[in-house]
Amino acid sequence: MKIKYSIQQIKFYVLFLLFSLYIYNCENRIPKYLAIEVNRTEHFHEVYEFLQDNIFHILTEYPKNPQTKADFDDLFEEEMKHLIEPKTWHVTVLNINENKSKLKSEIYKNFVENQTVEINISTLIYVPGKIIVAPVFLDFGEIENTIPHVTLILGQKFRPIDGNYILNSLFIENRELRALYDEGFIKDPSFQINLELNHLRVIYEDKKKQEFLDHVYLIKYDGHLKLKGITKKIYE
Repeated sequence: MKIKYSIQQIKFYVLFLLFSLYIYNCENRIPKYLAIEVNRTEHFHEVYEFLQDNIFHILTEYPKNPQTKADFDDLFEEEMKHLIEPKTWHVTVLNINENKSKLKSEIYKNFVENQTVEINISTLIYVPGKIIVAPVFLDFGEIENTIPHVTLILGQKFRPIDGNYILNSLFIENRELRALYDEGFIKDPSFQINLELNHLRVIYEDKKKQEFLDHVYLIKYDGHLKLKGITKKIYE
């Protein structure tokens, strides 16, 4: 005996199957990384004022680098010509990137989405034409990166992850700067310092290569940003 199905019944079963697959994929997909993401719309103007003020200090103190002047001018453009913003401003809590073993880590297990976290910034690391990255301090649980940070601006083929490698070179490989970081001076908004570093060795671990950078600026004046971040699982 043959069972006949109406077109409506077939459509219903197909839709039910597709919906079931969608639910299954949602429940089993792996995030690319866990993050504390800044609301760019809410904080756009104060972040750019902070960037402009700090780059102006560098432009005044080190006026011979034409790239600094180009970057400073670009920060005032409605659409920047040479520099770009990363897709998001965020602090990476755990970089998973299809590494399923990290799903068993305590960082992943303890991570809760949609929690508000205050992100404090008073220091910038600036490489003209390449990157502006900020070490951050926040009241949060464990974070994978030794130096938590937000990459704010990119240029000349630099990637957000490169900020991590530059910060490692500064605050892990450099003994004096590591002491400033460990003893709380980099965190302290009242502490001021301005350094230019040359021939800084940066190791790009994922590319298995290294590069020596000149004109790397550590900028810390009296400015202080307090940004609101939201915990999220990022899938793309």
